[in-house]
Amino acid sequence: MGFFDNVKNSFTETSQDLTKKAKDTTEIFRLNNLNKTKEKEIEKVIYQIGLAFYSLLTSLPQNGCNTDSRTRMRNHWQAPRHRSLPPVPPSPLPLK
Repeated sequence: MGFFDNVKNSFTETSQDLTKKAKDTTEIFRLNNLNKTKEKEIEKVIYQIGLAFYSLLTSLPQNGCNTDSRTRMRNHWQAPRHRSLPPVPPSPLPLK
């Protein structure tokens, strides 16, 4: 019966190894998915901050801010920073 015991032990060890690898792979996929979800949440918050900043920038009084610095700030913050974020629309206020 020594041969059958060896075969049984071999099957047991192999199945335990496969089970562990399957659990590890499942955990890796779960963590990758969680990471992608958190990255999307961060992108949304960054976009909302950008919108708030842009609305603040466009609401600045024309006389209270140097036109050159206002234009530089607007151009800087209108540049797309991330591939998945849409560009900020141009200001409806004319520059003087």
